[in-house]
Amino acid sequence: MYNILNNPQLGELEVIEVYEYFNMPLLFSCKNLVDSFYIALCADDLPEHDMWLYTEISLKRLNLLRFGSINVHDVFAKPEMGRLLKATIPHNSSAEFNSKYVTPEELNENVFPPVNKFLVPKKTPLMPQTNSIKIIEEEQEKPFSIIGNLIGLSLATNRFEIQTAEKPFKGYFQEDANYSIKNATINRQYKATIKEVLKKNEVTDSIVKIEHLLLNLEEV
Repeated sequence: MYNILNNPQLGELEVIEVYEYFNMPLLFSCKNLVDSFYIALCADDLPEHDMWLYTEISLKRLNLLRFGSINVHDVFAKPEMGRLLKATIPHNSSAEFNSKYVTPEELNENVFPPVNKFLVPKKTPLMPQTNSIKIIEEEQEKPFSIIGNLIGLSLATNRFEIQTAEKPFKGYFQEDANYSIKNATINRQYKATIKEVLKKNEVTDSIVKIEHLLLNLEEV
């Protein structure tokens, strides 16, 4: 499953739950390093390659899918972000791996699961990783610049991760982030303007960890 779980556009993926299996997972939920959730589907099995579809999904919609409240077809045919990642994974390891974003309208309807396909309902919801956390910016902290590769970006969760030569920087960006952030491309090098923020427990007011707020991106 190396290529399935290591996609250049999505980064390294971790399987959360497998919903369909035959010799290998064919339909499963997963997340990347910035906690963006995806549903992955083996949409076609051809002699030369497999075609996989990845759709980014919010935790709320993922739980609706898990509870059987929405069907699998609509998750791919009507994606929240308006697009899917289509990946062509060759059976020959020396062949080229290709992936690109497409809209559902660009695909043949027969690659989507049937409209009557629902998951076996789960009884307990998936919960977010953090609880009772508020973010407080340090007043004395000034923005600073770094240069590195953008290895994670989620418009659904407003999370990012940039790998510099020294260390990774990850955190979040505001919902009204500028054009340069929302249209950035994974695995390209950028000069980023960021600042440190403190994450504090809302109950105890103790510092949980330091994160980073992304202010701007400039392609190098």
